[in-house]
Amino acid sequence: MSDTISVSVEVPLSVTETFELFTQRIDTWWKRGPKHRFRSPWTTGTLELIPGPAGRLVERYPDGDVVEIGRMRTWEPPRRFAMAWRLPVFAPDEVTHVEVEFQPLDTGCRVEIRHSGWTSLRPDHPARHGLDDRHFLASHGRLWSELLTSLRALSITLHQPRREP
Repeated sequence: MSDTISVSVEVPLSVTETFELFTQRIDTWWKRGPKHRFRSPWTTGTLELIPGPAGRLVERYPDGDVVEIGRMRTWEPPRRFAMAWRLPVFAPDEVTHVEVEFQPLDTGCRVEIRHSGWTSLRPDHPARHGLDDRHFLASHGRLWSELLTSLRALSITLHQPRREP
């Protein structure tokens, strides 16, 4: 069984616009709550993708705490980036991998996320919530799908022509 979760979505923006929306405005479309955020309280953190080859994905909290979730491994704007991904419950040597690609379409852009490395985590790992490989990967795929659906919804809103008053 492959341990790669792969999800994609089409958005009505250009590759460059989509890359910028994904990276520079990540906190506006990334859902809040315990399924999608990384530390309690689940609604107060601000997600930030720090760009560049040494970039990171972090969540910052009002108390000054910063949780690092991702560390860039590849940075090729506006086409793709890849990160080493670590949840707060990971041990220091545990890591998974996320790759995000932005592909041009006649009608906008296709965003594809591939998240791999999950089967390297032991079966009783807290990130698995007691699920076997098949059910855990399906569950995590749904989480990524929910996030990309939110990205798509915001991209459609941004793509709407502005009406004159």
